Amino acid sequence: MPALLVTVIAAAIAAAGAPARSGECEVAGKVCLGTLPSSHARVVLKSRNGSSEQGVARITLGFHQTQVVFSLSGAPGGVRQTVNVLRGGCGGKVLLRLGSILNGKGVARGDPINHLSGYAIVVHETTAGGARIVACGVVPRYVPKRG
Repeated sequence: MPALLVTVIAAAIAAAGAPARSGECEVAGKVCLGTLPSSHARVVLKSRNGSSEQGVARITLGFHQTQVVFSLSGAPGGVRQTVNVLRGGCGGKVLLRLGSILNGKGVARGDPINHLSGYAIVVHETTAGGARIVACGVVPRYVPKRG
């Protein structure tokens, strides 16, 4: 019986120390990091398909979610645009749907992923299905240094 009690108390302490899945993170306006260090990347988004949109995406890989902050110039005013992470470059397949941004700016969040190495961050012309990609940036592949 005492062993069971110790196990229950240990589990309760561990749960109390863990960050909330959404509530605390949303109130704080931060990506939930838990006990793992976050990873950050800055990706330059270049215009595609004749658009004039270009800018930067700042990515944070958190414990419970992936957050991308978009800042684009040349985006059409009042137009909501879908943003995604693609596997296989700017013409690849959708790995993670991030939602949408407005006026070329916004914070988009999606499910957590382990890394972004070699993936592309894309901005679509609108939120309509099949909308063309108007800006894209590829995260450089991580190659560990050999010492």
